[in-house]
Amino acid sequence: STTEPNVPTTASGAASSSGTGDGVATTGAGSSGSSSEEGSSGDTGSSTTGIEVCGPPCEDPWVMQGDLTISSGASTEQYACLTQVVGTLAISGDADATALAGLRNLQEVERLRLEFNSVLTDLSPFACLEHAHEQLSIYQAPALVDASALAGLRSAAYVSFEQTGLAALPGFSPEFSGLSNL
Repeated sequence: STTEPNVPTTASGAASSSGTGDGVATTGAGSSGSSSEEGSSGDTGSSTTGIEVCGPPCEDPWVMQGDLTISSGASTEQYACLTQVVGTLAISGDADATALAGLRNLQEVERLRLEFNSVLTDLSPFACLEHAHEQLSIYQAPALVDASALAGLRSAAYVSFEQTGLAALPGFSPEFSGLSNL
């Protein structure tokens, strides 16, 4: 059984947390595709108040309060209704666009780190991503040749593409702002 962290939302859809610590969900080959929380937030379940989705229709969109780590071989389907990670989304190891398709409704993260992926050729699972508030970092993804799915990205303070197969930087949204380091 998969559990999704509950993040109560306000009428405007802004996330709020009743806990004192950050939850951490981890998905990987050793966890059989399930997620677990660590930390002291104490919230479990999901909430939909005021959350809109960008990608495929979703019955129960939700926000992850805390960090989320996805490892090679993990299923991401339990994240099909995830719209925001208030923390770091770290994806490490080989996963192609099909394996990461569960992230297709993700619109906002504090930090996105994708690293050590030798099979990902495009960023289509991130086509709905509009905000990477602090960091968007892709490292050691030599097969990555298409980042055009980031065309909707509207803000990121730090953007880094290192050791990828990209021949050119991607085009971001015409409203893109906030970049302090490329």
